[in-house]
Amino acid sequence: MLSFTVIILCVFGNHHSLQFTEYARIQAVIYFTFFRPMFSLAVWWIIWACQTNHGGFVNTILSLPIFRLMNKFTYSIFLLNSTIVALVTCSTKAPVYVDLFLLAYRFLGLYALSFLLSIIWILMFESPMINVEKIFFKK
Repeated sequence: MLSFTVIILCVFGNHHSLQFTEYARIQAVIYFTFFRPMFSLAVWWIIWACQTNHGGFVNTILSLPIFRLMNKFTYSIFLLNSTIVALVTCSTKAPVYVDLFLLAYRFLGLYALSFLLSIIWILMFESPMINVEKIFFKK
């Protein structure tokens, strides 16, 4: 429970600085110094608790078959997503006015494109390499 609290604080802890109020420099320095290590430690704790069967309902949720299926795609999505976002952003020829609908539309489109390209990436590169590895390193 503490790790979820730390994650929530890391995600929303600097929300007030994003408002159009006076900038608190010391508070921002403290936040930006510690939020990445604290977020990493909180995620590590959840992984460790699940790995040692102390995760409870979190382990049950994260062990669902849908997450096992998505596990095959997450790393290739991670590798491809930043390139796709950069290409789409750099190819924009007009100013983008941000609203909730446009953000949702763009997010879903970029996610779908990343997912489709990750399927191609896996079929072209990962699967053949896994087969070659199985041939060379038979157990």
